Amino acid sequence: MRKTSLTDVADRAGVSRATAYRVFGDKNGLVHAVAETEITRLLDRLDSAVTWEAPLADALEQAITFTLDYLHDHAVLQRLITKEPEQLTDMVVVRPGEPSLVQVLLPALVERFVRTHHDVLRVPIDQAVEWLLRMAISLLLSPATTLPDPRAVADLLSAGLLGPVGVDTDEAS
Repeated sequence: MRKTSLTDVADRAGVSRATAYRVFGDKNGLVHAVAETEITRLLDRLDSAVTWEAPLADALEQAITFTLDYLHDHAVLQRLITKEPEQLTDMVVVRPGEPSLVQVLLPALVERFVRTHHDVLRVPIDQAVEWLLRMAISLLLSPATTLPDPRAVADLLSAGLLGPVGVDTDEAS
């Protein structure tokens, strides 16, 4: 990514350099457009993979399993992790005047939780979702974990969102 210019992208796409600059402004504009497209794709596929109305721990397990598989199978992302991991850090670090990845994803995921699990969370929805996002970003940037599988991650998150381990989400509501 570091070595690619907007001119390179324009050439590859078969459009003029002027067109690329008019559409994206600069390389950062292109990166933001690609990131926005990828986030939309992720959310659409997440909605297809997750039964949001399931008990919270089950919905979280589905979401975590899907997300980890999706990120693992994403060729460009895996190339970035291998070749240019600092580019990923740049995406999650807050810069003045630019939204962070958490700020971009937060409203979309809050909306999903408002629809489904607003009544079982012991913390405000935006805080719960922010915590989930930060966990996902952590797993993206540092995938090695002692948690054995997505269910263990879901159980850990549920314990923090719902209260003591072993409390059934149906009983909590």
